[in-house]
Amino acid sequence: KIKEWCSQRTAKEIEETLNAHRVPASKVNKASDALNSEHFKARNNFVTYTDQTSGEEVTAFGVVPHMSETPGKVWRGAPAMGQDNELVYGELLGYSEEKIAELKEKGLI
Repeated sequence: KIKEWCSQRTAKEIEETLNAHRVPASKVNKASDALNSEHFKARNNFVTYTDQTSGEEVTAFGVVPHMSETPGKVWRGAPAMGQDNELVYGELLGYSEEKIAELKEKGLI
């Protein structure tokens, strides 16, 4: 019954009807909905950064919630494939350069 009822209405109509009857409801936003939302813009929810792989400027959803004492930040987008191998395997895990080279040669990293 619910599926049938919903299929005959828009998401906005469903949300308005349910809320009018004190049933908490909100449609799930598509990325474009969020990007164009005045509410999200007013809250400074978006960040812009240069994508490591494509080199293009990207606008994305930032860190939520905004914390005054310990604010989060986006300092880069996703790294290119293998970009952090030396940091992770060498500095953090303590692998030697030879071990890292061996893993690369085997196609494991």
